[in-house]
Amino acid sequence: MSPPILVDYQRNGRTVKGLIDVARDGYLWFLDRGDATTGGRIKFIDGKPYVYQNAFKRLDPETGKPELDPAHTPTTGKTTDFCPNNHGGKNWPLSPSARKHG
Repeated sequence: MSPPILVDYQRNGRTVKGLIDVARDGYLWFLDRGDATTGGRIKFIDGKPYVYQNAFKRLDPETGKPELDPAHTPTTGKTTDFCPNNHGGKNWPLSPSARKHG
C-alpha cells in the first residue's frame, strides 16, 4: 500500500494544498488537506479512476461518496462481475529515487 501524497497542485487557477491518494478502489483521490479557512478539515475535490472499474456509477461531486452500481454489487445467490475485484486496484509503488533516498 502506498501512503497518501502531500502536494500542492493547480486546480481552476488556484493552488490547492493537496492530499492525493491512490486507493485500492481504483480511484485517484484529489483532496484539499485544509487550512485555517476550512477549519483544517480535509475536503473532497475530485476522484478519477486509474483502472477499469464498474462498481461505482458516479461520485457525489460534493462529498466524493461513491454511488454503487446495483448491477455490479455482489449479492448472495447471484454471480456478479465487478471491477476492481476484491483484490482492488494496484497501488502505485514509490519511485526509484524515493526508495533510494527514503
